Amino acid sequence: MDVLLAVDTPWAEGLLRQAVSVSPYDAIRAVSAYKIAPWGPQFFTDVVLREPRLVVRLMAADPARHQAVERALDEATHPALHILVQLIHSHYPDDLKERIAVFAEVIAEQILSLEAAAQLSSDEGTYFQTLVTMHLRDPQGQHHAMETTLGEEASTLAEEMNNLLEQPAAVRFHAVATWAAREIYCLIA
Repeated sequence: MDVLLAVDTPWAEGLLRQAVSVSPYDAIRAVSAYKIAPWGPQFFTDVVLREPRLVVRLMAADPARHQAVERALDEATHPALHILVQLIHSHYPDDLKERIAVFAEVIAEQILSLEAAAQLSSDEGTYFQTLVTMHLRDPQGQHHAMETTLGEEASTLAEEMNNLLEQPAAVRFHAVATWAAREIYCLIA
């Protein structure tokens, strides 16, 4: 990273932006190499907002190893990153923190409180339904983390139902029995 930035900073920025979809983990961890570039703080913000669960997971797993990420979060000016810092230092269990992290932008926009996000995130069905509702309110897909999480949650649920293929329909579809058509459609799509 340091070598690329020293050779050609705009070119390195382009490479980094392309690499985010392949390896957001490395893009987040390399923050100390690019944060002084004029585009560095915005790039870090973009990557973190794309993968907030990953940032929470990193900080929960080994904060000492990821001090550069913690410093960059502390220095960030974006309100959603402030929410992530607050969440990282909260009393919630780590798995719940990861789920809540998806809502960092809507919490920062004061559409949802941190406490409400925690409550919605504590139940799998409610969490999925909330992701669907937020997805439908965001037709341009500006909240990438929610899109990604919705897809992952739908895949997990579909896999669980497929594992029950030999079971009666009442057992197999029990998890979605009370869902509205829009939630079922998002699961299928």
